[in-house]
Amino acid sequence: IENEGATGRLQPALVHGLAVAAMVACMAEISGSHFNPPFTLAIYLCGGLDMNMVFPYLACQLLGGVLGAAMAKAMTSKESFAKAHGAAFDVLQSNDALG
Repeated sequence: IENEGATGRLQPALVHGLAVAAMVACMAEISGSHFNPPFTLAIYLCGGLDMNMVFPYLACQLLGGVLGAAMAKAMTSKESFAKAHGAAFDVLQSNDALG
């Protein structure tokens, strides 16, 4: 959210990829590594999840994403949020567009 301009595209991609890899390695035996909808769909397609559990998992993951975004907005100063740009920030600059 702070828009560090010098990082480029490689650093955030590596950080997110390595973070997901570490989370999968650490949590696979606990939660089955259901971190986002593509993981859940892949696990279902590979036979690791029953169909009756797919929709509750997807709903909870989407709700978690919305709550995480709301927390990130709440914890960011108004000045930093007003200067944010790129991705969703180009679309969601006002609270009217949040819904």
